[in-house]
Amino acid sequence: MNKGFSFTLFFLLDSPVTLYLTFIISFFFFFLEQEILLMIVFQSSSKCIYLMIPEMIWTYPFLSTASYQSHYLST
Repeated sequence: MNKGFSFTLFFLLDSPVTLYLTFIISFFFFFLEQEILLMIVFQSSSKCIYLMIPEMIWTYPFLSTASYQSHYLST
């Protein structure tokens, strides 16, 4: 059951390997039914790519309708 705990992850990615590890870690938390606001900052030598995945979209398939409604109606 979702306990309404929001977990924020901030990663500084230097390589594709780190990117893959980031998603593995995030899916691990999904199985624990935690809500995650995942912010990924990918830095290369020429540019920075900022990717922000809203927790509402990111975790909705993993949450039951009841727990989703109870959490977001209470905020």
